[in-house]
Amino acid sequence: MPSTQLTDPILTTNAERELLIRLKSGDTDAYNTLYDRYSLFFYQRIRSLVKIDTIAQDILQDVFIKIWDRRAQIQEDKSFKSYLYRIAQNEVYDHYRRVSLDHKAQEEITMHMGFSFQDDTILHKEVQEHIDLAIQQLPPKQRLIFELCKIEGKTYKEASEILQISESTVNAQIVSATKKVKLYLSNSGIWSLLLLSILK
Repeated sequence: MPSTQLTDPILTTNAERELLIRLKSGDTDAYNTLYDRYSLFFYQRIRSLVKIDTIAQDILQDVFIKIWDRRAQIQEDKSFKSYLYRIAQNEVYDHYRRVSLDHKAQEEITMHMGFSFQDDTILHKEVQEHIDLAIQQLPPKQRLIFELCKIEGKTYKEASEILQISESTVNAQIVSATKKVKLYLSNSGIWSLLLLSILK
């Protein structure tokens, strides 16, 4: 788990340089100090990209494992934060490259994204257009139910009251609509677009 010590790490240049020199020599205390300083900051940013807590934690651990394994290559006179950014970016890239080849992983991420279109950290304009098109392919009544629950955030009960239908009908329509949207996104190459958006 990431440390909860800081959300935006601030170290003086001299203090960070000293820690990096110690880290390069194999000092685990220096490593742990840097982890405590930076882990939450980078976890939050990775989490905003991959959307799933467990995946974000795994990627964060991979980032810091690489820091330890490559400690001899660290340049103490350069920004450690920028170095971490590059490693984290590469790890997220690798994650989405794997996802682009894994249908089950695609479904899991789609589910955790929850079709919450307000957050455009990853979903850039082109991706958003594909999602909009996928929703437009739904039958009118199903589309209305989907938009109420998945976009406007209504509960199944609220949607059932608005449309004067049963909650079980709302649930059945959401299940069907979600499958159709996922299929449309998969067929449209949406995962390649997501991967490209990570690299921008």
